[in-house]
Amino acid sequence: MMSEARGNPSLLLSEDEGALGREHPGFAWSRRLRETPEPGVIAVWITVTWRTRGVRREYSLVSLAQSPRF
Repeated sequence: MMSEARGNPSLLLSEDEGALGREHPGFAWSRRLRETPEPGVIAVWITVTWRTRGVRREYSLVSLAQSPRF
């Protein structure tokens, strides 16, 4: 998911979310791409959420990538 976000210019500065599907029931993901103060650099956030014993859990990855516009 991170590779797709970093390499796909059509996703530039977007947000998206969804479920991981039948193979991972109860798990959801979100993706956010945002400009940074550094020209030509975008930040990519991928977050996976799930519940364990009624407690919401999440795991996030953040990466920087060169904007496809540069």
